[in-house]
Amino acid sequence: MATRAARNVLKGAEGKAPPEDSMEMDPHDLVRMLWRHKYVILGTVLAAIAAVLFYLARATPLYTATTTIEVKTGQDLGAQMQGAARAMTPQDEVRIATHMELLRSPVLGQDVVRDLNLDKDAEFVPADLDASLPDDKDEAEAVRLAAVTEQLFDRVQVARVGQSALISVSATTTDPEKSAEIANVIAGTHRKNLVREQKSVTKREIAAAEDRAGTLRREALEGERMAVAQSKAAGAAGGLDSQSAISTAGLSAQLSEAKAARAAAETRFSQLGRIGGGVAGPGSAASPLLADLRSQQATLDKRIAELSAQFGPGHPDLRAATAQQAEISSRLVEEMARVRQEAAAEVSAARAREGQIAADLAAAQGRVTRAADASVTVSDLQHSASTNRQLYLSQLARLQELRGEENSLRPDASIVAKALVPIEPASPKPGRLLAVAVAGGLLLGLVLAFAVEVMDRRIRTSLQVRRITGLNTLALVPELTAGRADVDPLVQLREEPGSAFSETIRSLMLDVVGYVRGVGRVLVITSSLPKEGKTLLSVSIGAAAALSGRRTVVVDLDLRRPAVASMLKVEIGEADLNQCLTMPGVLDSETVSAAIVPHPEVDRLSVLGARELPADAGSLLASERVDDLIRILRKRYDLVVLNAPPILPVRDAKYLARLSDVCLLVVRWGRTGPDALRAASEILGRSVTAAVINRVNLKRHADSKYGDQLQHFQSYASYYGGRKEAA
Repeated sequence: MATRAARNVLKGAEGKAPPEDSMEMDPHDLVRMLWRHKYVILGTVLAAIAAVLFYLARATPLYTATTTIEVKTGQDLGAQMQGAARAMTPQDEVRIATHMELLRSPVLGQDVVRDLNLDKDAEFVPADLDASLPDDKDEAEAVRLAAVTEQLFDRVQVARVGQSALISVSATTTDPEKSAEIANVIAGTHRKNLVREQKSVTKREIAAAEDRAGTLRREALEGERMAVAQSKAAGAAGGLDSQSAISTAGLSAQLSEAKAARAAAETRFSQLGRIGGGVAGPGSAASPLLADLRSQQATLDKRIAELSAQFGPGHPDLRAATAQQAEISSRLVEEMARVRQEAAAEVSAARAREGQIAADLAAAQGRVTRAADASVTVSDLQHSASTNRQLYLSQLARLQELRGEENSLRPDASIVAKALVPIEPASPKPGRLLAVAVAGGLLLGLVLAFAVEVMDRRIRTSLQVRRITGLNTLALVPELTAGRADVDPLVQLREEPGSAFSETIRSLMLDVVGYVRGVGRVLVITSSLPKEGKTLLSVSIGAAAALSGRRTVVVDLDLRRPAVASMLKVEIGEADLNQCLTMPGVLDSETVSAAIVPHPEVDRLSVLGARELPADAGSLLASERVDDLIRILRKRYDLVVLNAPPILPVRDAKYLARLSDVCLLVVRWGRTGPDALRAASEILGRSVTAAVINRVNLKRHADSKYGDQLQHFQSYASYYGGRKEAA
């Protein structure tokens, strides 16, 4: 039985394929895999988009408005003095950080809550707040205010703009106007707090300076009185001119007052020299008209800003207001010039009076000095009095300076950009969310596709069979009338010989018989597990061989579940396969002939099966009678098809494979797992010739782009005569 050569030819010239871990993956396999699971990927993307659309339909739009504050740093001073920018100093960084902390302070937040009545806004009042408030009214109000303030800062973000001296204050609420109002009020309240704190500090400095000036004045007057008294005593004793001493003391006092008056006049004139603005600017106290003009100018500035925002630059009211502003500015300049002239005249008069008194004092002091040589004590007292007068004058000048600064305080932070009412919501962003949904859904879909591909280990391609077992796959047999159990392959082979099923079975039959010369070729067909279609394949190959003119017998050796006879609609007589395998003595040709049943419709096709299930099917198939039976059938038929039991439940097929020329291992498409296939191949060993993938869904297989010949089924399906599979 020259079967070894046939096995080698069917396995291929190179023998078994390399194991799975050594197979190189075609780059196109990835594309095919993604194509196979395109609906998983598409479904995941659509699910992500649907989730985003559902969220957008239920989400409340949030609007964000931002106010920008600039902190005055040492860099600003350096740029003004040197004409160039310089790097931030550590002190500048501390100043900026301090402003950011002040903008987040609870005190500021509570001021904003009170100003905007946010404690009555449902968006900022926690739903369960009233139920948890204490009974004490004041304590409850404090708790409520703190809770609303916390809710406020949950919707406010304070951040530094890059490495600059700018700080952004952003408020996010469900109302765009409310967002802009909150951001602007926070910035404005912070600026007011800075001014209030500066005024408080300045007032404390002024009070301290006034106390110090009073003390120095008393010390100066006391020193002068002591000097005068000592001078009188020295004059009585040594002829000192007491009248000159009195005159000097009076002139000194007058000179002190003249210097104070001159310092005050110079301070007012210096303040008038600055660029002022506002009702309380420099010169307002000296000129009520100037204060009134500045008030009118501030009112017009506000009206021009409102008209510009409401009507635009060409509106008549805006032009009229602008013209009125120019007129008031001109009058303001004229009034400022008049006030400056009066202040300059006052300074000149004060300086002249001071010079005259200084001259008179110098003359009187000359006389006193000449008389003071008689008494060292008088000189010391006068020196001490003069020192006290100088300290008093310095403190008085400082006091006047502080009083001037009190009316022109400017905080070290300014609002450079007020928050505008946002037009579009800051969140949710439909476009951005949909883009994220598409990207995330695509990524998740790819992950799921890979997971499905990895988890789905069912056999569908000849490449999988070769990677697992090293066996070649002779054919991928199409599913015959999917969903029916009583299919008749004879009807398909005879009535639709050009169908994909008929063509595949005929090609498979020719592959099997073509490599074994002569007659009496024995084919064993088995599978890993039951219900993989081996019986249908055995009957189909036998019928195809008979229809091609070859004498064929199909032997149903699956004695535990025989189905060949019922599938071919053949009645088994009294003499059957059981009788051939159990009769005593030597098995003869007549006994076998009596058990064989010719097919009533197909010439040259016969069936050898069992009428009843034997008690011990395994013992029968392991007996030497099977060898005798196959030897007799070889002599009478061109092709002997043995329908063997599945190899994993029982080992009968392994013994039958050794008696055959060709052994086919049937793999059910989309059902047989790699573990079962590998185990079946290892049990059969070198006895198995090739594999056949059975019950293939051609359309699904072609759509899945597995890369084999069936990938092109959709293109050449019309080539077959049968249109059912093509459809």
